[in-house]
Amino acid sequence: MVPVSQTYSVPDSSAQLSSLNTPPIAAFTYIPCVACASIGQPVFFNGNWSISPNGPIVSYEWNFGDGTPPIKTNNTSISHVYLSSATMWQVSLTVQDTGGQTDTVSRQVMFNVQLGFVFHPGKPAVAQPVTFNASSTVVYLPPGSLLGFQWRFGDGASGSGKVTIHSYSVQGPYRVLLTVETSQGDAQISKSITVGTVSPPPGNVILQSAFGMAFYNSSGKITIQPSSLFLNLTFQEANSTGTKWSINAGSIQNRPTIVIGPSPTLPVPRNFTATSGEAFQFNTGRLVITAVVAEVYSCQQQQPPCTIPNMLYQLYLTGPSRLVAANNSLMFFTRLFGFLYNSQTRIGLSLVAGISPGDVDENGTVNVLDLSTAALCFGTDIVQSSTTAPSTSSDGYSSAYYPDMNGDGRVDIRDLSSIAISFGQTY
Repeated sequence: MVPVSQTYSVPDSSAQLSSLNTPPIAAFTYIPCVACASIGQPVFFNGNWSISPNGPIVSYEWNFGDGTPPIKTNNTSISHVYLSSATMWQVSLTVQDTGGQTDTVSRQVMFNVQLGFVFHPGKPAVAQPVTFNASSTVVYLPPGSLLGFQWRFGDGASGSGKVTIHSYSVQGPYRVLLTVETSQGDAQISKSITVGTVSPPPGNVILQSAFGMAFYNSSGKITIQPSSLFLNLTFQEANSTGTKWSINAGSIQNRPTIVIGPSPTLPVPRNFTATSGEAFQFNTGRLVITAVVAEVYSCQQQQPPCTIPNMLYQLYLTGPSRLVAANNSLMFFTRLFGFLYNSQTRIGLSLVAGISPGDVDENGTVNVLDLSTAALCFGTDIVQSSTTAPSTSSDGYSSAYYPDMNGDGRVDIRDLSSIAISFGQTY
């Protein structure tokens, strides 16, 4: 196994992120362009996981380990083409902050191994379990070459396995190292993580969409309406797989718009009220919402109210998510896809809560994984696939539909552009 370079962790519980004596933390990931039709071996490096408690990082100096001169830049990302026949290099990154302090990290890079991992929650508290997941790692080697996953969490602790859980006892910034062991050598990447002082108190969480749409097949015509979602969630429990909330109150409102067809029409607004349900956020970040909702008719608000019985629907929504603290409260950033359905009909829903342009998987960073997911799903028409699917179940959506960044019902060049424009952005 390749020796692991020394990692930095906060030395005691009194250390604060604002301390001018705390050096920066250098960390980087890489993506080998195995499918690139080019001379040599292109590799994309990303140093935006480097952090400094003293202010912005002003320079990134890269040594690519192939004898070429080091390159110093103020950009977080850089690419390099290896022209030798080697497939493994020791790459170093040195960062410097506005206070003049520096930190260097050295990692072994393999062209045939594309490492990736996410952690959740993104901003954990002391003693809060953090799930580290390296399932996105791809090994371009013969079957049986992958030997294992090893972790160093920056506080002296270590772990193993594709997915592992760790909690920190002291607040502060840490550098997490992932080593993927193969029969041809080890590959490494690192990311920073910042641990806060206390866990957010269990209580109510608001999920309110920023924009969305509803769509359904009405007598052969596809009806598309702007849609909004509001949920007030109450904490219930946390276990080894995730956290559960009950739905305190909730509503879905579909506003009027046109109907696509030979004779365009203007449908009436449709309002739904949640009567019961729950939300479960897995430690991986996936959010699943299930509820019973009743359609509320406008005539029921008149005097005297009409006596039309409320039609009941099942609500099913799922998507990548993360909790964000704002103004002493918690709110969800998520991209939800799913349905309102019963035995007669099904209404497709696409909803975005919180705005993080380009972040397909809602892990807080726009990177090559977001672009890859969108490219694989390019041309997918969510509206058509939803309206032709059976109406009596929640089946029909998968992670393949997450790249619909603007909620227009399809994955196209505008979604790819949104990701490309925001590439490297962190939220």
